[in-house]
Amino acid sequence: MKSLPARPVTPCPNCGAPVLSQALVCGSCGVNLAAYLAAGSRLRDLQAEQAGSRLQQVRAAAGKTAANEMARSQRQWRRQMLGLLAAGVLVALVVVGVSLWHDHAQRLRRAREARMYEQAMACLQGEDYLCARDGFVVLLREDPQYGDAQSRLINARLGLARQYRAAGQWQAAVAELDQALRTSPTETDALSLLQDVYDAWLEDALSRGDWLTALRVQLQRDARFP
Repeated sequence: MKSLPARPVTPCPNCGAPVLSQALVCGSCGVNLAAYLAAGSRLRDLQAEQAGSRLQQVRAAAGKTAANEMARSQRQWRRQMLGLLAAGVLVALVVVGVSLWHDHAQRLRRAREARMYEQAMACLQGEDYLCARDGFVVLLREDPQYGDAQSRLINARLGLARQYRAAGQWQAAVAELDQALRTSPTETDALSLLQDVYDAWLEDALSRGDWLTALRVQLQRDARFP
């Protein structure tokens, strides 16, 4: 007798038991193989659709997060730029304010020094040499290089020394001339007047019989004008 060819066997997709090819029902678990396979295919399709939907949701969420992060970064950048701009404007305002204040202070100072110079010159021209001396001294404390104030001060000291000499205030005259010579050691008018003051002082002391003063003045004179 001829043997029938063996029919291929496949495992049951539900229970794994061997099932003949083209069988409609699993003999072990009784599942309808065609329906089960169709349901499995549908299940896989659903799973794929669900996975695709989740992937889209994840992508959408990621995109939204990225967009939010970008928007937050842009807001932060704008805030930083606004802060830097505000700081720059503030610094510029401070610099401008300080510059304006400095210019204003300089103008006030120049105006004050000009008034001081005019007042001292008025005293000098009016032969009020004490007033002129004091005015130029104060002015030169403000600005040691102010115009010709230094030479005007020497003139005031010379005029004041002449007044002291005429009044017999010898020591005061010498003090004014010494101050003038400290500023200008080669001032010939001051040197000449100082020698004249010592001579007049010595003559005055001798005429009054004040030998001690005469001796002291003579020693000072000889030390200054050997």
